[in-house]
Parts: sequence; structure tokens; C-alpha cells
Amino acid sequence: MPTPTPTPTPTLALTAPTFAKAFSPTSVAAGPTAKTTLTYTITNTAALPLTGLSFSDLLPAG
Repeated sequence: MPTPTPTPTPTLALTAPTFAKAFSPTSVAAGPTAKTTLTYTITNTAALPLTGLSFSDLLPAG
């Protein structure tokens, strides 16, 4: 009787998304008219879409 060949089981490797943040401009003078833009970028390189993501970022006062 021949030995059966095992059938490989596909696996799904999930890659963690990467999070980045950037200020533009990177520095500003202090004062009431000082303005900067904070942009968050979430990159998903996984084969499947990600849903229900959340994150928090504690920004310093000021």
C-alpha cells in the first residue's frame, strides 16, 4: 500500500499594518498664529483589507 502524500494546508500570514505620523512644517515659532498639520498614515501590506482599526496618540500639551 503506498504512503499517502500529505496535502499542504494553506496558511494566511497577516502582516501588521505600519503607522506613521508627520508634522508639516516640522517646526513652528511659538505664538497664537502658529499652525502645523499632523498627518497619520496607516499602511496595510496584507493580502486582505483590514477593518475596525483604531489607535491613539497622546500629544503633549501646548
